[in-house]
Amino acid sequence: MPPGPADPEAEPTPIQTRIQRQIQRRIQTRIQTRIQTRIQTRIQARKAPTRRPAMSYRLAMTAASAAPTSDDVRAIALALPETTEKIAWSMPTFRVAGKMFATLPEEETSLAVRCPKEERDELVLAEPEKFWIADHEASFAWVRVRLAALDDLDELRAILTDSWSQAAPPRLLELHPELRVAVE
Repeated sequence: MPPGPADPEAEPTPIQTRIQRQIQRRIQTRIQTRIQTRIQTRIQARKAPTRRPAMSYRLAMTAASAAPTSDDVRAIALALPETTEKIAWSMPTFRVAGKMFATLPEEETSLAVRCPKEERDELVLAEPEKFWIADHEASFAWVRVRLAALDDLDELRAILTDSWSQAAPPRLLELHPELRVAVE
């Protein structure tokens, strides 16, 4: 019987090899681009004036000290346009126009957010201490984020805004272009 696609010992065809190389190059390029963008953003943030918009005392103390908490998640998520909080599956969920974009599962030590599967896999590979995929969410476009592993509130805000923009209807994205995720 000639080797076929189900034969695990069969050598990949030249086309399969070429496609695998192309996919690997794309993933490496995306990861490198994301890392470079993050580094540049952090450098620019350090160069930017340190004046911050007025925050509550609690948020200011969190920004200056420990990793973000579930209270920070709630405050940032609910500050996004037309966001509501609803308990579902015995946990807080955050929704825009009825579509869920974030949850606080377990003991509220992590956060689940929307994330396209390709980017999700890249994030998990690039920063496994920060991102992971829960078994029951593997077939969905969601990723988990360890709150204790986040650098600061700005990173949490960026993650929540990115997830919000994936769930928000076009009319909200048009009204709030500053919250739209930049497409690479």
